[in-house]
Amino acid sequence: MMNNSEFQQLNLAKPDLKFATDLFSLISDNREYLSVWLAWPNYVTHIKDSEYFIKNAIKEMEEGTAETYIILFDMKPIGTVSFNKIDKQNKIGYVGYWISEKYQGKGFVKFAVNFLLQRGFYELMLNKVVIRCAVGNNKSESIPLKFAFKFEGIARENELVNGIFIDHKIYSLLKNEFSQGNSGRNEA
Repeated sequence: MMNNSEFQQLNLAKPDLKFATDLFSLISDNREYLSVWLAWPNYVTHIKDSEYFIKNAIKEMEEGTAETYIILFDMKPIGTVSFNKIDKQNKIGYVGYWISEKYQGKGFVKFAVNFLLQRGFYELMLNKVVIRCAVGNNKSESIPLKFAFKFEGIARENELVNGIFIDHKIYSLLKNEFSQGNSGRNEA
């Protein structure tokens, strides 16, 4: 749980190339930790990969097809939160997030996801937000549970991670189930 001084040091920033070096270092330092549940960290092997990610995130934000925010603590990147995809036709946003192992369990991801939910439902006018979590990734799964997302089912063998197909739990939240003052049911 965040204390007030930690909360004051937490910010979200739009993608910017000025974060490329720090983001690359953060991923490199957390590669083993992140790669347990995610495939992409193993493909971020050079700073140019982080630069490409940021350039693509800027382009997607301009097009309105996705939105990525860098989670900053004391003005240094500690992770990202995003609408990996925004389906304008069906008014659905698909959320993704990751954070450095050092900053796990402090409520930082909850803070960032709450921002996305507020933005998605009240600015982007989404009707539904979806979060997929690898089966067994309890830390990631705790996020949709904190916001009373509904469990929709399991996408079997949904992602290839370290040569193994992993299943994903699918959670969703509808706009009419979310109240603007909601910041997550449980503190974490």
